[in-house]
Amino acid sequence: MIGVFDSGVGGLATLAKLTAVLPAYSFVYLGDTAHNPYGDKTPEEIYALTAQGVRTLFAAGAELVILACNTASAAALCQIQQELLPAEFPGKKVLGILVPAAEAVAAGDRIGVLATAATVRTGAYSREIKKTNPRAEVFEEACPGLVQLIENGRSGSAEFENLARGYLDSLMKTSGGTDSLILGCTHYELVGAQFAKHLPAAARIFQPSAIAAVKLTDYLQRHPEVNAKLARKGEMRVWTTGDPEEFRRVGRALNCALAEKVMIPG
Repeated sequence: MIGVFDSGVGGLATLAKLTAVLPAYSFVYLGDTAHNPYGDKTPEEIYALTAQGVRTLFAAGAELVILACNTASAAALCQIQQELLPAEFPGKKVLGILVPAAEAVAAGDRIGVLATAATVRTGAYSREIKKTNPRAEVFEEACPGLVQLIENGRSGSAEFENLARGYLDSLMKTSGGTDSLILGCTHYELVGAQFAKHLPAAARIFQPSAIAAVKLTDYLQRHPEVNAKLARKGEMRVWTTGDPEEFRRVGRALNCALAEKVMIPG
């Protein structure tokens, strides 16, 4: 079974992409809506919450966990791989969503990133992009407040539109314009059209979820020992640490059919 962890409803974008390319595989999703948003938390808090989510998914039978949350990938993945897995789960794997996106976009020269404040503070996107393209100019813009509005079902409000437009305008002003834009939070991917309409037609938008789905199929081909452990029953469980009905309500507002499957773990 493949586990997918996110700070809330946003990772359903990742789950949808993964199930589209791997329809025969079984998945279990955990959205930590009880502790959302992660973007205003300390690295220590993000690690503790992400580690607990990973433990929950492994206890449910996952052999491989994908951190759909960009903030968790930026602030917690390395420590989980280097400390948690060897100590508690040898033989199991945890992968992030950030590095595949950084590698895919690195061909650009002027790259913009919209992300949570916690993700931006790590500098992870800039660091990973420059590993592949040292000449790239990377401009990261923190977007506090957007995740809360999305999780509250207000992504269609004037408040969200004004806030999102303000962050995008700030990024464009700072960078002098970008040829590529990464939506560096799964929640932003769910409302990607609201960013796209304010960009030049020639600008490319990169959604890490779609990139991660393609990269995972490649990873499984290169690691048959991991692939052999994964159940192929086409099953899916969607869990939340918060209120399932609220999760469904937000999912409906975002046209996420997968949200209807949500329940409490156990």
